[in-house]
Amino acid sequence: MSNLKQLRAPANDFRNEDVRPVRNRPPTAMIRESLNSRYDTALAAVESRTCHSWKMALDRSKVMISAPNLGGTQTPQVIVQSAEGCRITDIDDNVYIDLCMGFGSNLLGHAPPVVEHAIINQIHQGWNFGLSSETQLELADLIGTAGPANERVLFCAAGSEATAIAMRAARAHTGKDVIGVFDGAYHGGHDSVLITADSHNPGKKVHIGMGVPDALDETVEPLPYGSFKALQRIRDLKHTLAAVIVEPIQQSFPDSDGGLWLKDLEKTCRDCNVLIILDEITTGFRLAFGGGQERFDLSPDMVTYGKAVAGGLPAGVLAGRANIMKVFSPDNGQPAVFAGSAFAGNPLSVAASLATLSYLNDHRDTVYENLEKSAEYFANSVNKHWLENKIPLHIVRFGSMLRLFLQPGPAKRDRNIGQGTGSIEDAFFVHLLDRGVTLHASRSIHLSTSNTREDIDISIDAMIGASEDCAADGLFRVAM
Repeated sequence: MSNLKQLRAPANDFRNEDVRPVRNRPPTAMIRESLNSRYDTALAAVESRTCHSWKMALDRSKVMISAPNLGGTQTPQVIVQSAEGCRITDIDDNVYIDLCMGFGSNLLGHAPPVVEHAIINQIHQGWNFGLSSETQLELADLIGTAGPANERVLFCAAGSEATAIAMRAARAHTGKDVIGVFDGAYHGGHDSVLITADSHNPGKKVHIGMGVPDALDETVEPLPYGSFKALQRIRDLKHTLAAVIVEPIQQSFPDSDGGLWLKDLEKTCRDCNVLIILDEITTGFRLAFGGGQERFDLSPDMVTYGKAVAGGLPAGVLAGRANIMKVFSPDNGQPAVFAGSAFAGNPLSVAASLATLSYLNDHRDTVYENLEKSAEYFANSVNKHWLENKIPLHIVRFGSMLRLFLQPGPAKRDRNIGQGTGSIEDAFFVHLLDRGVTLHASRSIHLSTSNTREDIDISIDAMIGASEDCAADGLFRVAM
């Protein structure tokens, strides 16, 4: 057992208590109407094996607030005790293959030895100084090699912080206030990016969740992703538009048809004196070592990173061209852009980042090719089965980013996923868990270097089996 694993605190032990499964939600009405032995059997089996997770979930609900799932789905509760490679173990000692992988942050798997070793070494030297550390420069230099835009590097505490500061820097550099955002995008949880176009009325702006001030509507311009109408809108707004922020591949719809459009977007922004911020929070160091910049030969003005950067630890990075990033330094008596953060560039995250990115850099000739082949095999296998058997499910994929669509009809580019499919989701996730596979309600799937062919085959069989059980229960007919 490694030193780090010895440091891990044991989970609360409920095993000596008389615990019964706690159902803190009734089945959805649609499932109630179509109950049969497959769903009942799977649910009973899962609940009998996760008694302690259910009890802890109920105890947590009395104290803790959890963010709602986008699709409204409430999957059976799994409280994680430990994780290694592509597997997690819950507090009932059940082991699952994990398809979420920290929302893509665990590119090398859970607790990869190279990152674990770096973390342990840093723990002995301290983990938050509030001052600069020598490893920051080494990491910044390495990030600088990942793309032409990465001339200067600013460390942030998380991806949301990086995108917020990037937008602030764009406004300061250009003297303009409006930021263009694209439908279906996710750029974090700060107010400015929780404004989007109404899918039923593109001219109307809507807020994602409550508490976003209406006054911010004037500072954000929603644009249609992948559409040449967006390019014309940028031309129309060039005198007020400071920047557009765009994911090279949207995690909400990771398809592969946007490369030429991204080049046109970049040219349009250049012609209009509008900055382009490439949000590589998810794609950075995952699609390639150079992320979307490398895959699509892009030259943005600023780039944001997160997730895969630090091997699972919280970290964010803003990189950009030197002439833009100088807004963070006082000049001729002018105040600088504020970018303070107590945990930005902390030694522990920097050590994990340096270990992760050094490994990816040293193995870039094999890592990305293997990830791509694994993801292609995974997606093609399940999609082929579903198509041949007329099961209305589909996986959309680019690189090692995948997303499952559980709904009749063609997949759509939309952050508001799964409307009207709660019955399918509830049942599908139960059947997956019963087969030893976990999938987050966002339905995003991220493979890691720790997934073997056997792991992927198990996941494929679980996906196919879960879909067949849902079909046998008549859930797809109900949803359609």
